[in-house]
Amino acid sequence: MIKKFLVKAKVATDKVKETVKTVVVALTVAYITSPIPVYAGDASYLSPLNKLKTVMFSIIAAAGIIVLGYGGLKFAVSFQKMDQNGEHQAIYTMIAGGIMIGISAFVAALM
Repeated sequence: MIKKFLVKAKVATDKVKETVKTVVVALTVAYITSPIPVYAGDASYLSPLNKLKTVMFSIIAAAGIIVLGYGGLKFAVSFQKMDQNGEHQAIYTMIAGGIMIGISAFVAALM
């Protein structure tokens, strides 16, 4: 008797689970496909954030140029001393500087 009840309860909960999943998917699709208008007025409140963003990307790009130059100097010194480990570390430093410059340029191009 208890087994029959548990089997019936499992079947009922499976049906409820499927129904809830279907409703959630339907609501998600309905929410995504219908545009919701947003009335924010003028965007003057974003001006300080945009200025801060510009300053931060400029600082990152400048630091990237400095790191790239420092890596170049480290590579030249290591090359002169024939230190392969120092050359590898210098190359990693130059790659880090290039990444800093590249990321700031990429994000600036996206904006």
